[in-house]
Amino acid sequence: MTIRVDNLNDMTCPADIMTFFAGYEIKHVSKIMFVRNFDSPIAHGYVFLDIEDDAAAHRAIEQLNNSKILGNVAGVTIAG
Repeated sequence: MTIRVDNLNDMTCPADIMTFFAGYEIKHVSKIMFVRNFDSPIAHGYVFLDIEDDAAAHRAIEQLNNSKILGNVAGVTIAG
């Protein structure tokens, strides 16, 4: 299942995302896709994550939606 995490700080990196999810025992993230500007490396403030286990994806949404990552309150939803 693919989920979207938005309202991220511009300084957020893949390691921050993995730490964020691992802290809640969500360890089935198979892919992280940062959305960036075409002409520069600046991030748009959201990422898509593929989580292999649908139950873990739903648990991530329930546990992580509206929680803080690097000072910002993140929104975690099903992508689509």
